[in-house]
Amino acid sequence: MRILVTGGLGFVGINVVRFLADLPATKVVAADVAAMDEIASSFLQPVADNLINVRLNIADRQAVRALVEDQRITHIVHAAAITATDEQEAADPTRIVDVNLGGTVNVLDAAMAVSSVQQVINVSSSGVYSVDAARLPSPLPEDGPLEMNNLYAITKYGGELLTTRYAALSGKPMTSVRLASVYGPMERTTGSRSRTSLMNRIYSAWSAGKPIRVAGPDVSRDWVHAEDVARAVWMLLNAPQWRYPAYNISTGVPTTFAELVARFAAHGLQATWIDDPSAADIAQLAPNTRIPLDIQRLVAETGFSAKIELLEGIKTMTSIYD
Repeated sequence: MRILVTGGLGFVGINVVRFLADLPATKVVAADVAAMDEIASSFLQPVADNLINVRLNIADRQAVRALVEDQRITHIVHAAAITATDEQEAADPTRIVDVNLGGTVNVLDAAMAVSSVQQVINVSSSGVYSVDAARLPSPLPEDGPLEMNNLYAITKYGGELLTTRYAALSGKPMTSVRLASVYGPMERTTGSRSRTSLMNRIYSAWSAGKPIRVAGPDVSRDWVHAEDVARAVWMLLNAPQWRYPAYNISTGVPTTFAELVARFAAHGLQATWIDDPSAADIAQLAPNTRIPLDIQRLVAETGFSAKIELLEGIKTMTSIYD
């Protein structure tokens, strides 16, 4: 396999790159608009022999097509995206659409046109689902209620619809994966990701030795480690068939904010619970709840099960246990 991972130096992308490049008989092309820095280089050093790193503006259709042709790509994992905040949406909505939606069109166009390409996995998000817990089934299946209330959700779901249509037009297997809340190594702020996850913010407070005030102990999320995401992607690439246009990737296990804070507090995090969310350094409100995702489709297609339990996963982020 010659696998192109777009957004290959981003948080999810770089973990997918490292996992895939560590497998036999695979060559991975990590394409990203950002240059490889020392931190990313160090993370990928163990798999450097099976890795090609290229600079790529995913919004440049000709450049995407040329890369796929020149590298004789056989499989594409499209993870390039801007994870936009409300402030970024207001400041530059066109760039978000150009990258998230236009970039997906460019990848699909190249995959359809270049004969070497056999499969495409488009990386989407559980952010397309409704956050109204009162109307959601648990666990939440892929046909559960959706909610398009920001550009990230709109462009991600738009990318899913495009992927499904291009699959029909090309006759090539193309599908999307919706990720639960991802955590793990190499999460950091970048030009495409200005706000890190709740997990990463807690870790940052712990590593800085900073006391924090927290609120919302009962709000829960379904966390999945980045390596488990990469493993699920690999299993899909090797599945006999894809019967569905979208697959959830998660553990399916809810973790409350209180449980998460307790993991770090046991190793020195100074956290004080308060009632007023507006006065907290890190607060979780009811809309931040994420219902555990149903992964029956993924299990049926691949036999996937998450291997990294939360406690073990936190070890990969920190030196708490050294």
